[in-house]
Amino acid sequence: MTPERSASERMTSELSASERNTSMQQLNPLGSAGSWELAVVLGFATLSYVLLSSVANQANTPHPFQMLLAVLFISVAVIVNMVASSPRNREYRRNDFVFVVGMALGAAVLQSSASTGEVASIATDWGPLAFAGVLAAAGSFRPKNDLLWAGLLGAGIVALQKTLEGLSAELPFGLVYFVANAIAPIVIITLGQGAYTGYAMRSLKAWQRGIQQTQQDVTSFAGRGEASRISQEFLTEFGAGVQPIFTRILNTGRITERDSRAAAGVAERIRRRLVAIAQQTWLERLAIKVVDPERIAERLDAPSRAAVTALVSGLNAHAVTELTVRVSEAPGKTGITLHISGAHGQSRLLLRTQLAPIFRVLYVVFYNVTSVFGATTVTVQFDYGVE
Repeated sequence: MTPERSASERMTSELSASERNTSMQQLNPLGSAGSWELAVVLGFATLSYVLLSSVANQANTPHPFQMLLAVLFISVAVIVNMVASSPRNREYRRNDFVFVVGMALGAAVLQSSASTGEVASIATDWGPLAFAGVLAAAGSFRPKNDLLWAGLLGAGIVALQKTLEGLSAELPFGLVYFVANAIAPIVIITLGQGAYTGYAMRSLKAWQRGIQQTQQDVTSFAGRGEASRISQEFLTEFGAGVQPIFTRILNTGRITERDSRAAAGVAERIRRRLVAIAQQTWLERLAIKVVDPERIAERLDAPSRAAVTALVSGLNAHAVTELTVRVSEAPGKTGITLHISGAHGQSRLLLRTQLAPIFRVLYVVFYNVTSVFGATTVTVQFDYGVE
């Protein structure tokens, strides 16, 4: 990826992309942040259910080795799902999702095969429920169509397996009831999660389109707002020097040579201040130490600047001092590397927790995000325009 392929362009393309290619995590990384915690809870709940059910029915399992493999497969699926959906990853990749679905579906097939005996039953089958639990945990991280295809594939394979099992057994309520009960959890989770994801995606896209339109509408007022801010700064900075000059002129009714020299001095200070403001980069306006002699940071687009500003503001708000931002060309690549460091005197765990929402956005906007929370220092580094 090149710098020209900016974060704003990525967001715009995501807004116009079909739901098949876009997930809620990509559209709204901060709003969907809680999905990972939900994935962890569902993962542990699924594993607990699988282990308890397997142990409770161990004596009635005709093929214990297959059951052991099924437990291993579902454990791998749950763990990989937790890792792949972690906020530290830019996105839940399709290859990871295919692997997770394959392992969970393999676990469901092995579990059903391991429980097959002389009497066909679904009372102790945890396979379909575990597969549905994995789909629910991954639902927010993949597009709706991926979830639907995975659910339909799983339901089809489980239905085929149960049909073959039921054809050779006597079923008190018939084959259709037997198969329907087996695939019901998968179908319910798939359709329910798919409907929720589709609705949420449409709402997010509509909301982001409104935000973009609002930004375009207020663009014409940006210059006026900046001028007002600078005027207020001037009133605060130079008011004390100008007031005595005006007071003397009003009291005496004439302008003396002294007043002229004082006014000329204030005018020169205002001129130097205006020149300094005109030469400042957006990073330097954050009132931190900036090491960017070639002004490389000016190549960042608006969403990326907003993310960096939020990080700096968050660090300042949580008592991180001596902030320094170093900007350089990414070594051996076409892109930019930003390195932010500072000092702190608080618990590392507390600081991590306080900055977690900002980092969730950084992981999506930038590449190769790394952070080190030392006992007294914190450093954050990430790339812009580099995959």
